[in-house]
Amino acid sequence: MSLSLRLRATGIGWDGGIVAVAAFVAPLLSIFAPLGMAPLFAASALALLIGDTIRSRGLPRELIAAFRQSRPLRLFALLGLLLCLWALASAAWAVEPAQALVGTGQVLGVACAALVHLAAVRRLDDETRRFIGRVLFAAIFCALTLLIVELLDDAWLGRRLHDLSNIGPDQIFSRYNRGLTVLLLLSFPTLLALDSVVKRLALGLAAVAVIMVYYGSSLQLAAVAALLAVLIGLCLPRATPRLIGSVIVLFVATVPLLPPLTVRTIDPVALTARTGNVSIAHRFLVWQFSADRIADKPLAGWGMNAARAIPGGKEKVALTAGLQPILGEKLPLHTHNAPLQWWLELGLPGAALMAGLWLFALSMIARHADRRATRAIAVGGFTATFVIANLSFGAWQAWWLSSLGLAAALIVLFLPARQEAA
Repeated sequence: MSLSLRLRATGIGWDGGIVAVAAFVAPLLSIFAPLGMAPLFAASALALLIGDTIRSRGLPRELIAAFRQSRPLRLFALLGLLLCLWALASAAWAVEPAQALVGTGQVLGVACAALVHLAAVRRLDDETRRFIGRVLFAAIFCALTLLIVELLDDAWLGRRLHDLSNIGPDQIFSRYNRGLTVLLLLSFPTLLALDSVVKRLALGLAAVAVIMVYYGSSLQLAAVAALLAVLIGLCLPRATPRLIGSVIVLFVATVPLLPPLTVRTIDPVALTARTGNVSIAHRFLVWQFSADRIADKPLAGWGMNAARAIPGGKEKVALTAGLQPILGEKLPLHTHNAPLQWWLELGLPGAALMAGLWLFALSMIARHADRRATRAIAVGGFTATFVIANLSFGAWQAWWLSSLGLAAALIVLFLPARQEAA
């Protein structure tokens, strides 16, 4: 009996099996090989396409029909297409045109994979949804358990999978930041899949507790922000999405002006001396340099993926005081702040389109998560994601975008009104 027939016999089906495999593999894969999220997401989308093509004996008609029937999917596709076209056009004036083309292709590929997943999950029935929920919960539970074991056993498995000999004891567990990020993102669809307040509370507290004991101040801040968003969402279910949306619009519009004002009031070197965290000072200096370069080209930007090659970005500055200070580049591979990177590389049109995509996701939550608890959880996941985007990782990194795409597809799957939520 073929795999497809076996899946059909269980009532899950090919599409449900593919999504279940991705949901189970992602939390465990991300702990030790987080960059594998990109090929996992791409392979899952390809498998969904192949399965639909085989069933339709030609074009993937079921996915195409789901796309045509969903106005939100078409709007998401339009925004993504406009962003990719603008990014492609920026290759004409980019600092590194080849990198602009590579970055555009990367974003386009992840967007297409996300569309496939979003169209596919809309057609899954309740039995399949419950099965995927159980699979995702098992994966999150195993990942949390593994992280606790690693912490108690001095990263025994991590030391055997990676060479950690040149890393200090206080930096070993910072290597798990990407995995913890994926775990946090996928915790929210898992919470939606659970049918008990007690289970949701237990899983949420366990995930936050594990994040708090690991290194990574930005991730800890995201977890706290998510908890606050959930609590506010429970108290003010209708007002919370509007409030967060207003904050996003205001923040994205003014973010190029904020670093100069912040540096005037905060001394990064003195802050490092107080906190002992060098990365804090480095973040402020990177943001200041990025804001200065945005002021040079505020309309068109420096071109897609140009952050790594901005003139003057490789110049090193002191991050600490003393005769032998720790040095850091003014702008390493990216800005460690997504809105700043949108402005820096794609200018005003790119920042507006990206803000539109984030607001689109928030509006879908406000429109389709009609239950108080469901909306609060979804808003919490959105808030955590936006906080992480503003403090860590490059805006176009494939593993990061793929993680967002998978988390979004699973949240859509577990929203009560899945018929229109995609």
